[in-house]
Amino acid sequence: MSDNTLSDAVQSTAKRVRLWLGIGGALALITGFIMLVWPGSAVVAMTMVLAFYTLLTGIVYAVIGLTAPLGGVWSRIGHVLVGVLFAVAAIVAFMNPSTTSVIVGVIVVTFIGIAWIFEGAAALASLSLSPAKGWTIFYAIVSILGGIALLFSPLIGLQVIVLWIAITLIVMGIVQLVRAFTLGRS
Repeated sequence: MSDNTLSDAVQSTAKRVRLWLGIGGALALITGFIMLVWPGSAVVAMTMVLAFYTLLTGIVYAVIGLTAPLGGVWSRIGHVLVGVLFAVAAIVAFMNPSTTSVIVGVIVVTFIGIAWIFEGAAALASLSLSPAKGWTIFYAIVSILGGIALLFSPLIGLQVIVLWIAITLIVMGIVQLVRAFTLGRS
């Protein structure tokens, strides 16, 4: 392969990579701005995507239960019941998108809060293994206090998480666009 052919192949690849980096950056930037301007609508939209997935999962389980030739009666009944439960959950979510979004958000933030408390406790439990005991104690305190704060105010925690995701997407989108315009340029 000649140097000219190799150079053309590299340039062609760089153009495609720049295109896809640009598309990814633009999508991140647009999504971040949408989440920043309309955080409630963004959370509702994400919840509806999850509800759609839940509905499809319910249909899949029901079909497995109704059509699978293997497995006993209880296995088939179990699959159908799980499918119905998923479908009912999805229908409830579609009928009450705002309420469902708040409930799902509070559940997620509550689990994050609980996880942070356990994470802080685990850091303290492994303190004897840490060469940087001061940083480990600081981390544990921040983790436990952050977890407690989320448990006492999950709605504020949800708002902060959505804001953080929006800002992160905007920054990542900008950086990705810069990468797209500068990749392969000498």
